[in-house]
Amino acid sequence: CRSPQIFAWRLTITAGSTTKNDSSQPKTGDNRHMGLWISILVASVVLLVLIAYVLIKRGKMNKGSKPQKAQKAPKVPKKK
Repeated sequence: CRSPQIFAWRLTITAGSTTKNDSSQPKTGDNRHMGLWISILVASVVLLVLIAYVLIKRGKMNKGSKPQKAQKAPKVPKKK
């Protein structure tokens, strides 16, 4: 009877560039205006939180208040 074979795999990951001269690669401009995008992200999160807060508060006010009684229409005298 043969014994089962155990396969061992080795994976090596190296960080960095494989070329010696990185200046030949063009700049993509991905890092431009990062402050602008981060500030837009923060502003949108703050706006969403504010909208949720207002909606929750408005919902609690409507649920917690006493229901108003319907006002009766004034009586109109009947014509004879």
